Amino acid sequence: MHPNGYRLSSRQSKRNAPGAYRREGSSVLVKLKKDYPQLFYLARAFRLCVQALDLLAVIVIAVDAIVNSWTLNDYLGNGHFFLTPVAAARSADNTGYEDLSEIGQWMTNLTVSNMVTKSDNVYAVSAWRKPSIKLGVMQDATTFYRENALSHAFTTDDSKNLATADDNHHRLLARGYTPGRTQTDMRFTREFAVENTSSPQSRVVDYFRICPRTFCSGCDPVSEIGYSMCNLTLVYNDSAKTLTVTSAVYVPGSTYELGLMLPRSSFGIVALWAKLVAIFFAVGGYLASRRTVQWLEVDVTKTSSLWTRLLRTVMPKYFPHLSHALPYAMFCYNSDIFVFLYSGSVLFDLQNCLIFIRNVHVYNTYAKQFDATFRTFSLSTRLLWLNCAFLKLAKILWHIIGGASYCGESRLMALLNYSSVLSLYLSAILLFYVPPFIEYNNSVTFDLVNTVERLDGVRVDIFESFYFRCATSIGAGMVVN
Repeated sequence: MHPNGYRLSSRQSKRNAPGAYRREGSSVLVKLKKDYPQLFYLARAFRLCVQALDLLAVIVIAVDAIVNSWTLNDYLGNGHFFLTPVAAARSADNTGYEDLSEIGQWMTNLTVSNMVTKSDNVYAVSAWRKPSIKLGVMQDATTFYRENALSHAFTTDDSKNLATADDNHHRLLARGYTPGRTQTDMRFTREFAVENTSSPQSRVVDYFRICPRTFCSGCDPVSEIGYSMCNLTLVYNDSAKTLTVTSAVYVPGSTYELGLMLPRSSFGIVALWAKLVAIFFAVGGYLASRRTVQWLEVDVTKTSSLWTRLLRTVMPKYFPHLSHALPYAMFCYNSDIFVFLYSGSVLFDLQNCLIFIRNVHVYNTYAKQFDATFRTFSLSTRLLWLNCAFLKLAKILWHIIGGASYCGESRLMALLNYSSVLSLYLSAILLFYVPPFIEYNNSVTFDLVNTVERLDGVRVDIFESFYFRCATSIGAGMVVN
């Protein structure tokens, strides 16, 4: 029975019933299997590959929304383990850090204070995993960078007129370098015993690392925190009560646990809510889209209230046939609301995303781990939604300024409306190389330490900082992609 009251024939019912698209496609495959069996198996394999990629896209979205949530990671508290070496402190005062620059002392004090008090201004995120003394060392430096990936590819700036060890910041500027980051590297050992002998002695010691970095002068620092072990060679002088560390090297095969203190701002809150609304809309919209037809049997002997009619609109009682014409991933790609909301959340959280990707990628390069690789991949594929948003904006713009008088006249709009998601997934492969691309963009580098020149007069401009200077190259790459 049609919803308007007249009865359909069996042939009409099958043609118009939901799921007919799937059966029609199946009949084509059956005919193809009979006439061209090789093409049948090829088409079936292609369909399975696309379905597998659709499933992978859903998994990546879920992992990115849950595992890569800075708020959830901070709430679980797994990253607070790294505050151990400064747990009893309230600030870095009276710790003998006077050899640092003024900005280095400020970063040290602010970082220690935020860690101990569990400040609401930062996220503590776990990124990847006899007489006794404790040792500590601090050193601050400003990192200078030269040009970017585009100039590296077409000029010789990465091989000629490079910086030397005795260069000050004036010479570095003359060579084409610009300051892009200031950091203070602090390392603290756990308590260990020292033998009362003047002979060299070796100790394998666990240590903590706290390395706050700022990407513009006076900006709030972003701290890399870690825990590992090193091999120290020591010489103890009992008469002078001094201990000299002659060498400190890493222990082969040891594990380095990495954590990050990411800035918490209003942009992160907006990004979180935009992502939650987008996911809620995607799930609800997809479930509603599957109920495209409601087959209702009308009983003239019974009356139905207005509330019952409204309820049956969203929860049909009779024959709720499901539509299989649109997969979940395809629904997300075609939904303007979901794409723009999710792209907005990506843009608002882009700073923390790039910081996390870069730091995890640096350590994961030396010892590949699946969980770290998949997390960085899921974060990199966030840019895929910017690709989708760019495509939709291009369609809207061309719809406004284009001169097409009928549907199908514009060839450019036909390209923008390309229905296959295969090219979209192929573009995601290039996004996996965003972390190494950032490293290549900043590959020509030089660290000016505070012991060579006082760093208080060196200004770091936000537009020349480590990540901002990549924007031109990454933007050009995304448009081409």
